[in-house]
Amino acid sequence: MKDLGAEYLAGREGVQLFGLLNLYLEQEQRFQPREKGLSLIEATPEVKPKHLSCIGVCCFLLAARIVEEECNIPSTHDVIRISQCKCTASDIKRMEKIISEKLHYEFEATTALNFLHLYHTIVLCHTSERKEILSLDKLEAQLKACCCRLTFSKAKPSILALCLLNLEVETLKSIELLEILLLVKKHSK
Repeated sequence: MKDLGAEYLAGREGVQLFGLLNLYLEQEQRFQPREKGLSLIEATPEVKPKHLSCIGVCCFLLAARIVEEECNIPSTHDVIRISQCKCTASDIKRMEKIISEKLHYEFEATTALNFLHLYHTIVLCHTSERKEILSLDKLEAQLKACCCRLTFSKAKPSILALCLLNLEVETLKSIELLEILLLVKKHSK
């Protein structure tokens, strides 16, 4: 394996990508769930279904407001009707306030998906191999599967994304991709 230094990933695009990576790494700690809260969820045999559906609907509406244009956001009443959740519009409004306060009104968290996209871009922009060899769709599907398990909530988003990418690169048996990924790991510490 030839020695690739940091200068290998230099260049204007590389500097921008690693600058963004540094920003994500700084931000990720603020959005990590508390270990105590996760332990409490694991220990609780049943959670009140009404509250879960209310939280889910509320999170959906908050996310829609961040991602979608105003004209594409469904009304609260429509979402309640479609989701068949047993909460009222005032329940949603109260839950929205609680969630917003818990997030300190910072809605654009740095997630494992952000890291996955960034790592994928860094690797692909520095490889000479075919671009389609490393499937982002497959990696996203694997990440979705991980997000369905409470266990993976304990992992830092940067580590979860890096592990998924690392497993895929190992499966592909690509020395070049592995070398690039090792530099990304080293940079991320």
